[in-house]
Amino acid sequence: MDQHDQAADIHSANFRRQREASWRRLERLLNKVKDPLQPMSPSELAELPQLYRVTLSSLSVSRKYVLDRRLTEYLEALAQRAYLEIYAPREHLRGMLGRTIVHDFPRAIRGMGAELIIALMCLVIGALAGRAIVLANPDLFYGLVSESMANGRGPDANREEMMASIYSSAADPIKRLQEFAFYLAHNNTAVALLAFGLGLAFGVPTIMLLLYNGAILGAMIAAFEMHDLGVDFVAWLSIHGVTELTAIAIAGAGGLKIAHGMLFPDGRETRFAAAKRHGIDAGVVLIGAFFMLAIAAVLEAFARQLIQPMEQRYAIAALTAVLWLAYFSLAGRSRKAPRGTGSE
Repeated sequence: MDQHDQAADIHSANFRRQREASWRRLERLLNKVKDPLQPMSPSELAELPQLYRVTLSSLSVSRKYVLDRRLTEYLEALAQRAYLEIYAPREHLRGMLGRTIVHDFPRAIRGMGAELIIALMCLVIGALAGRAIVLANPDLFYGLVSESMANGRGPDANREEMMASIYSSAADPIKRLQEFAFYLAHNNTAVALLAFGLGLAFGVPTIMLLLYNGAILGAMIAAFEMHDLGVDFVAWLSIHGVTELTAIAIAGAGGLKIAHGMLFPDGRETRFAAAKRHGIDAGVVLIGAFFMLAIAAVLEAFARQLIQPMEQRYAIAALTAVLWLAYFSLAGRSRKAPRGTGSE
């Protein structure tokens, strides 16, 4: 380490030692705001804006003079939390959900890198493994897919039965389709919630769940492939699958984000505190995943059954992929960050 780096480290240590008490005090007060069992006193309420201004001053100095990126990121996050508690307008539930969907969710997705890639890879690897297992030994199909889930669609079914399941009559009663949509939304939401919540177990169960759900998908593809209907099945699935599988991967990525915080807490932060902090951030992702799953359920129960031509099914799948990509890439970028905090 050269003299310049040593000087920077000493500067960072001195800077932290001189001002850290005020940052920690602000953190404690912000945590107290969220706790209904610990009402804020008038003096504490008056202290919040003062500590916020001190934190903004520290952030300005850290950005300009202190060569400690983690410290700067910590101060940015603390300043933004304080701004939201002190100055941000209180919103009704509808406004809060609207802000989450329009701004916070896509922005959170853009901030997810490794977690989202890992979640998507787990689904893909699981699908490839499930397909390979069933193609090699069809008897293992029901070891991956339950009979109730297969609903007569398996290697032992005949081709006519398999084809009927993906090219059913478009004249099915709307009421039945609505009931089916509700069932699918409930089932997929449970999977997403599990993938998210299991992040508290350091992410291993989340990864296993994503791999297993991928394996189910691969096994189903293999079953139709054996009847020369693999391409048709993927078209039938893709109408809602683009949205649904992306949502499940996103929920899993939220669970992995919690696990990352627990495995690698910042500084002197406890694992529980890290899990809580990352869980609040990842909660935005879970809300967005539920929003996507609701859309997927409607597509699954209506568009998938009412649109029969394979080419049209693939066209709708491609359109949904483009729309989600545009949403995640562009939505929320125009919203300004609070003064003194980081922005995109």
